[in-house]
Amino acid sequence: MLRRMEGKIADGLITTQSTKTLFSDLAAALKRDYKLKDRSTLSDVTRILDKHVVPAIGHLRAASITTDTVDQYIERRLLGKAANATINRELAAIRRAFSIGRKSGLVLTAPIIEMLPEDNVRQGFFNDVHFRSVLKRANPLLKDVLIVAFYTGWRIRSVLGLEWSNVDLKGRVMRLRVNQTKNRTATTFPIEPFPELHTALQRRKRAAKGLITPWVFHRKGERVRSIRKAWENARSKASVPGRLLHDFRRTAVRNLKRMGWSDTEVMKMVGLRTMSMLIRYNITTEEDILSKAQVFAKR
Repeated sequence: MLRRMEGKIADGLITTQSTKTLFSDLAAALKRDYKLKDRSTLSDVTRILDKHVVPAIGHLRAASITTDTVDQYIERRLLGKAANATINRELAAIRRAFSIGRKSGLVLTAPIIEMLPEDNVRQGFFNDVHFRSVLKRANPLLKDVLIVAFYTGWRIRSVLGLEWSNVDLKGRVMRLRVNQTKNRTATTFPIEPFPELHTALQRRKRAAKGLITPWVFHRKGERVRSIRKAWENARSKASVPGRLLHDFRRTAVRNLKRMGWSDTEVMKMVGLRTMSMLIRYNITTEEDILSKAQVFAKR
C-alpha cells in the first residue's frame, strides 16, 4: 500500500490539495460550474447546498466522506421529516459536486451514493371546472400566468422568464430558447389554436404600454420572480386543495394528446427531452378509462 501511495504521489495523482479539500470547496466548484454553463437550476442547487448540505458536511474533508457519512446525513434528514424526493435532490447535488471535484483534481475518489425510493409520484391534473374557479379568484397578473401555464405546460420558472422576444403575436407562436428551460430543450408552441392564450398575451402587451421592459410578466417593468403567495391565496379561495403549479404541466400534456397532437409534437411543444418523460406526464386516469368504456358501449 505504501509503494502504491508513493507511486501515485510521484505521478501527481495525489497532491496536498486533493487531501485537504473540504466539501465546501466542492460545493463552491459545483455552483461555479452551474453558473458558467448558465444552468437554469442554479438557484435550486444553491439553495439545496447552502441550506442543508454545506451546514451538515461542508466542514469535512472531502477525502474523508464515505458512504457511511452520506448514510448518516440521510438518517438526520429523515429524522427531520424530509421527504425521500427532497433528500434525493440533495444526494444528487452531493454526487454532482464530487464529480466536478474529480474532474478538476480537487478529489481523487467519491463515495457510492444510492438514492432513496420515491413513492410520492404526483399525478394531479386540473379539470376545466377547477381551473376556471382558480382564474376567477386570481389577480390579473396571476390569471395570465396561469393561462399560459395551462395551455403550454411550461414550467412556471420558464413562464415567468418569458421575454417579448420569445413571443410572436403576428405569427401566433411562442418559443423558448435552450437556456430558458430546465432540461435545455428549445420549445415551440403555436398560439393560433388557443384564443384564450392569445388574449392573455395581448393583455400583457397592453400592460407593458409606456414601459421599456423585455418581460412579458412584470411588476412596474421589473421581472416577476414568484407568484407563490398569490397562487396560494387564489387556490385557497377556489377550494382546490392539493393542486400544484406543476400540475399544469401534466394537464397540458394530456390535453394536447387528446386534441390529436403526436408524441413528438407534444414533446417539442411542452419541452420534453425523452419519451419516458412524455409517458410519465401523460397519465391515464380512471376517469379516462370509464369515459372510453362508455364510447365503446354505444357502438
